[in-house]
Amino acid sequence: MIPYMDTPLAEHADKLREVADAGYTDFWSAEAGGADAFTPLALASQWVPSAQLGTAIVPAYTRGPGSMYCSYPSGGRAGAGDGQRARRKLER
Repeated sequence: MIPYMDTPLAEHADKLREVADAGYTDFWSAEAGGADAFTPLALASQWVPSAQLGTAIVPAYTRGPGSMYCSYPSGGRAGAGDGQRARRKLER
C-alpha cells in the first residue's frame, strides 16, 4: 500500500522500482491517515510504467464525479474503490 508513511513521497521512486524488480506488479493506495490516494498513484505510474494501479478506499461522496473518475485516464491500468461509509458520515 502506498504511500509509505515513513518516507517522503519524493523518495518513493527507488522503493517502488525495487519492489517492482522483486516481482510485485500492482500498487494500491488509499485515503487514510491524511494521505491522498491519487498523487502517489500518479507518481507511481511514471516511475514504474508497467505497474497496475488501484485505490482501496477513496471517499466518493466528498468529490464530484468529474474529479473522481477523471483521475483514471490510465489505459486500463487502474481500478477504483470507494469509501461506502463516507456517505453516512456526511448525511449525519
